[in-house]
Amino acid sequence: SWDGGRICFTLIGSSSHYLGVWSGGKANVYTLPSSTVISPHFMPNGTIAVGMNMRQNTDIYTLDGSYKNVASTLVADSSIDVSPSFDQSGNLMAYVSDKLGNPNIFIKDMASGSTRRASKSGYNTNPCMSPDGKFVTYSKQAGGGHRIFVYELATDTEKQISYGPGS
Repeated sequence: SWDGGRICFTLIGSSSHYLGVWSGGKANVYTLPSSTVISPHFMPNGTIAVGMNMRQNTDIYTLDGSYKNVASTLVADSSIDVSPSFDQSGNLMAYVSDKLGNPNIFIKDMASGSTRRASKSGYNTNPCMSPDGKFVTYSKQAGGGHRIFVYELATDTEKQISYGPGS
């Protein structure tokens, strides 16, 4: 969480995924209205955004304060949408979507609803938005492994910052 007091994670059971929230001691486990719970992430306001399969495909939702019910839908379309990450204001969200074929990184302006593609090609995962909303880092398959790239929102450019061998 943005205040450093909690961690959210996916707990994979024998027949379903669950949401785990740890704040010291034993983690609390929550059953959500989906058997698929992918990449939960705390938003700056303390709520959790998470990928869940509610309608034949995985979309990104926010949960209510009980962590048991959907409060709102952040991204919903016919593709797989997962791995939300936010700037400190909560105005920008980076996420992964396969709506163009391979998984790509997209940035959504939460106020206007507009979305733009950040990654330029390839297979991309694990976005992390900088707190100031100026950059997104992500993993891309390139050069025989996974490499780290940085996308700069102001210039609409991506730059590779890690190199092989290995991933």
